[in-house]
Amino acid sequence: MDAVESQLDSIETWPTTILTIIFAYDPHMLNALPQLETVIAFFYGNGIPLQLACQFFNACNGHTFMHVKEQFRSLYEYWSRPESRPYSNKYYYYNMQEGKYMYINGSYMYVSSRSFAPKTCFSGTGFPTIIRTILRSVSQLELKE
Repeated sequence: MDAVESQLDSIETWPTTILTIIFAYDPHMLNALPQLETVIAFFYGNGIPLQLACQFFNACNGHTFMHVKEQFRSLYEYWSRPESRPYSNKYYYYNMQEGKYMYINGSYMYVSSRSFAPKTCFSGTGFPTIIRTILRSVSQLELKE
């Protein structure tokens, strides 16, 4: 967990929507793929290495889904190809260093005046105690980059 937080800051400062998906991902839900893509974009955009992102995601939700690993790998490879960069504005993420939403291709995303920085707290997920319990276990794991 330290390896992830060293690159992204404390997990308690991450957007609540990202935390909710990471800790409650269900591949059987209708919106499972878009939710997974949101998390992958968050990790990729913030520079988390592929292997570390997969390990952290699987450790936090308590499952090892083969399709998850494949989807992470597929999008990381696609987004890293120079020829795909102009078409990567379908995907956006919250850039933790900039404090702004950005497209995967590196351009800033226009956010209307109605929108603002994302909510960043465990309590906003609806299950903060469960997250803290899971994180105690995850912090004991040796995640490799």
